[in-house]
Amino acid sequence: MLLHWLGWREYYYTIFLYDKVLHFLAGASIGLLSIWTLQEKKQKHVKIKSIMLVFLIGIIWEISEYIIDHSIGISYNLMALQQGRVDTFWDIMADLMGGIFLLLML
Repeated sequence: MLLHWLGWREYYYTIFLYDKVLHFLAGASIGLLSIWTLQEKKQKHVKIKSIMLVFLIGIIWEISEYIIDHSIGISYNLMALQQGRVDTFWDIMADLMGGIFLLLML
């Protein structure tokens, strides 16, 4: 959450790929937590379920950014969390790449 707050402090716009690195790290973190949880419960298909969870949480995060932007009324200015459909697509892809990278490293 601190890193997202720093993004509001204009790091999103001054540091190259700051947003994508955060999404990559978030995907890896969610993947790691889900693998630990699913393995502890002796679930089958842990890696597939983990990637699905990373994808789901990434989508929920993007929806929450959209809702925040439109409820506060700051959409499409410099403080907006959502920068359009292309940004949303690459944010979710960065989440998935982080989750897949983690799975490949384990």
